[in-house]
Amino acid sequence: MDLIGGVITVTYNDKTTDEISLTNENIKLIGFNNSQLGINTITVEYQGFTTTFDIEIILKQISEINIKNNPSKLSYIQNYENLDLTEGIITVTYNDKTTDQISLTNENVKVTGFDNSIVGTNTITVEYQGSMTTFDIEIISKQINKVEVTTLPTKVKYTEKKEQL
Repeated sequence: MDLIGGVITVTYNDKTTDEISLTNENIKLIGFNNSQLGINTITVEYQGFTTTFDIEIILKQISEINIKNNPSKLSYIQNYENLDLTEGIITVTYNDKTTDQISLTNENVKVTGFDNSIVGTNTITVEYQGSMTTFDIEIISKQINKVEVTTLPTKVKYTEKKEQL
């Protein structure tokens, strides 16, 4: 339990007061149980006197997901290549500010939006436990890189034809 910022006020019989941090080694706390959702009443004991305060235990939930690393491949040839999610990673941020890094190839990650039949930008949607984010890929048209003769025609020798007058 994080007690930083918590203070008790001790009032003496002469009506003077002291403020003592809940992190003080002379304070004993009873009642913290973060395995049960709901309100926990915490009892603070200091030199034989007690007081209480409430804390709420809430369900750990995803607050957002973001792309940490795009997949290594973001450009695809039209009607030829399949989506490759290698090296793609999402960061999952929870309501308690903790994070996890999860591969886009994880079986619990759902990826939709890939359509290599249309040239242009595809927005890919990534869903993990109800939270979504996106990244873009490009579909490029099939293009000629090189032309070469790989098989010669059967006839490659011809006789010279002289022009007659």
